[in-house]
Amino acid sequence: GILACAGNELLGFVWVRLDADPKWGSAIDNLHVNPSAKGRGIGRRLMAGAAGLIIRQRPGAALHLWVLEANHPARGFYERLGGVPNERGSRPTGDGKRAPGILYLWNDPTILTVKTDEHFRLM
Repeated sequence: GILACAGNELLGFVWVRLDADPKWGSAIDNLHVNPSAKGRGIGRRLMAGAAGLIIRQRPGAALHLWVLEANHPARGFYERLGGVPNERGSRPTGDGKRAPGILYLWNDPTILTVKTDEHFRLM
């Protein structure tokens, strides 16, 4: 996992699973940004950090993630970062139920790498 921190404050995190799927490659299993820190580029930096990890450890591998179909803000975020909606399927929700989901794919994760001068660090 990768953490975004400012001082002692945790701003967000991303969890990456290398080789998660034989067809789709490595996966982002969880991406979370503290609601009070949204709009500062933290999610974009976390995605870049995840892409960098995959590029270093699995060169040439694709990156994917699942998002609930009803989560329009997240879908818009991933589409702005070049994610391509690819497959639909039923996904577990936090309450033990299932809901329609969409798989977003980055065949070339290098498009996620960004440079920024934000005042937080990835760990």
